[in-house]
Amino acid sequence: MYDSEKISLSLHKQKLRNMLINFKVKNYRSFKNTVVFNMQSGKSSRFSSHRSDPVGGISALRGALVFGPNAAGKTNLCNAIKLGQMILLRGMNHRNDRALSLRTYDPFRLGSKELLSQPTLFEYSIQVNNSNYRYGFIYDSVKIHEEWLYSTSKRTEKLIFSRNSKQDSPFDISGLFKLNKSEKNRNFLDFTVRSCPDDRLLMREFLNRPMKRELENIEPVIDVLDWFTKYLRVISLDEHYGAHIISNIANDDELRSAYCKILKRYDVDIDGIEFEQIDLTNFSLTHSFITDIVNDLSKDIAKKKEDLASLTEEELKSQDVDEFRIGGILNFNRDIYKVAMNLDGEVTINKLKIVHKVDHDSRVEHFDPNDESDGTNYIFDFLPLMIEMGTKEKTFVINEFGHSLHTLAAQRMINDFYDAALRCNSQFIANTHELYLMNQKIVRKDEIFFMSKTKEKSSNITRLDDFTVRFDKRVRDSYLNGDFDALPDLLEESLVLD
Repeated sequence: MYDSEKISLSLHKQKLRNMLINFKVKNYRSFKNTVVFNMQSGKSSRFSSHRSDPVGGISALRGALVFGPNAAGKTNLCNAIKLGQMILLRGMNHRNDRALSLRTYDPFRLGSKELLSQPTLFEYSIQVNNSNYRYGFIYDSVKIHEEWLYSTSKRTEKLIFSRNSKQDSPFDISGLFKLNKSEKNRNFLDFTVRSCPDDRLLMREFLNRPMKRELENIEPVIDVLDWFTKYLRVISLDEHYGAHIISNIANDDELRSAYCKILKRYDVDIDGIEFEQIDLTNFSLTHSFITDIVNDLSKDIAKKKEDLASLTEEELKSQDVDEFRIGGILNFNRDIYKVAMNLDGEVTINKLKIVHKVDHDSRVEHFDPNDESDGTNYIFDFLPLMIEMGTKEKTFVINEFGHSLHTLAAQRMINDFYDAALRCNSQFIANTHELYLMNQKIVRKDEIFFMSKTKEKSSNITRLDDFTVRFDKRVRDSYLNGDFDALPDLLEESLVLD
């Protein structure tokens, strides 16, 4: 669909597969008992392109749509996937993520008091770099109780390492010893394990050490770390995704043109996108969102000056010092700013403007994103994701897909997601209330999930292929008829307010 563009999604089929096979969660927010979100393909032969080529006998689905009533746990599923990633990358003591309102330890609170002190479980089965792995951990507010990593296929599993705090020797790294047989390598592994505190994942300890340099073979660990650092992206409704792509619009005519063409594909009437420099004499830098980034840029500039001071005169000649800038992209109340600072500490701020041509006139009007509709802004925010989905082998988890979108635009976007996922072996998982997408002419049975609440008020996940449903069945009608136990329990009485 974007074949003529520089950002074309026709980049060829990639051989790498970096996908989620399944995710397990227990005792986290609305999830009381162990719940499995299963992305392994079922037996259906329809839309065979929607499943990946098998790795070790296992095929993953390229897409998934999660339906269910409000407060059933759809957002909590996204948050659980994100939180496990955050604990690995930032540690248990990271500052809570304000954007997602994530607390590190957040157990199910509507059961017995004992549950409030029981540990939480997260487990990820993944395909990465054409290998399968199962990695997980059990933790509470104090420590990591268990942790494990296995290399897997359809029929076998091989231990890479495990951890159990109840045992006298909590770590079993025999699998890593098999891959690293020299005494030097094993001493390094022993030292790393002994250095890992009770409240830190061993995988995080590996992340912070020069594993590739020091060890003969650490491929399983590197593969899993790659998936969490490079290939997993969880995107919330209010997150402005892909700032690095947005920033290139200012200097890339082809990218800017591609943006406009994609927008028109969704019937968004925009004639251009530009960055307009702001006159700082009439702009206050006291806004906290500007002040924070300026402070960060000042630190980066100071570091750059230190680096330049260490260069010889000859080396300095190769540096384009006069044109050097450090910058970033900010999204504030939908307005998008590109902030940059030079080596003299001078700040420039450019604001993104949307161009509309005036009918029967050569004149144009420049709109702020905030002047556009919710639907236009939603599509605009998703363009970087669509570009990246078609060029990177990643798993994208999208919270509240289809918000403010017309039904037909939402369907087209899902079709475009599948096109992109096929071309690049990427994967998307989205929760949504857009029931028109619950359609077997668009997706496979095993790509439709239902989130519901049990009598214990805990979340549960089922998949359409758990039920006996013909391929030509109107699933939406069956869903609204209550056949899949995932409808809101609405009161029949008339609303009367005193």
